[in-house]
Amino acid sequence: MNRTVIPVFLSCDERYLPFLAVSVRSLIDNASPENRYEITVLYTEVCEESRKRVQSMETDFCSIRFVDVNEAIAPVMSHFRLRDYYSIAIYYRLFIPTLFPEYDKAVYLDCDVVLERDVADLFATELGDSMLVGVVRDEIVADTPPFQEYVRRHVGVPDDEYFNSGVMVMNLALFRRLDITGKFARALKKYAFPSVAPDQDYLNALCNGRVVYLEKAWNLMFSPHPYDGPVYLVHYNMFLKPWLYHGVPREEYFWKYAVRTDYCDDLRAMQHAYTPEQREKDDQALAAMLSATDAYMNGDNTFAAKLAADPMMEALKL
Repeated sequence: MNRTVIPVFLSCDERYLPFLAVSVRSLIDNASPENRYEITVLYTEVCEESRKRVQSMETDFCSIRFVDVNEAIAPVMSHFRLRDYYSIAIYYRLFIPTLFPEYDKAVYLDCDVVLERDVADLFATELGDSMLVGVVRDEIVADTPPFQEYVRRHVGVPDDEYFNSGVMVMNLALFRRLDITGKFARALKKYAFPSVAPDQDYLNALCNGRVVYLEKAWNLMFSPHPYDGPVYLVHYNMFLKPWLYHGVPREEYFWKYAVRTDYCDDLRAMQHAYTPEQREKDDQALAAMLSATDAYMNGDNTFAAKLAADPMMEALKL
């Protein structure tokens, strides 16, 4: 039987393994045996025992492999900039096109998502020969005027075109053809842009104009606005994680799959142990993020100014 191959990438460190396990569980539970799902987890520090724990979820139509990216990121690792709860794992997605030349197209998912629909339907998104990514507009930016101004003035992208990079259908062939990974590495080394959302800002700056916008249901983020549409994928982005807080919007989807992993007790324990002091730090981090937008967009080192003037980053051409 010839099955359609669906390549799916995630990235994590040891700390994020329990959440990744829930994401993978949801992917497998909604997958069709008529396809072949090749799940690849990019990592730098995950112990063998943890890897085997996740790989125990494999089926005859869903494979799970862990790929160490230490060597690939070594030339630029010292230039990575992070803030708040981010780890260097956020940058791994940018190396997928060059590390995996056997794939021309793939899905990338953050570890804080759960699927309610077959990821093959997301993979089927038509990107053609000229579009780099299929994505959903970022809800946080859409709802926050300071972030809207930051995106326009610092990233150099219209705020209504700025996308969330936690769920992407990637045209890997075009990424390679346009050397997006190389452009990212050179910009990172040369400018080290200060950034609120490090990998996401780079991807938006480099992919702008070559984007297919997906139905909101494929990346449902927190929003104060009512939503009664379909639910294909829930993304617990920013600070409201269901394994830390009670009453998180759409938390029922997370626990639906968490109870079907070996990590459920660990996740409940994390939630129980999360202190008021830690919650206060989350509030402070959000306030600091909003404050940082003003400093970054009013500084001299902005994506909008530097990339537009740099021949190395001239308009991406087919």
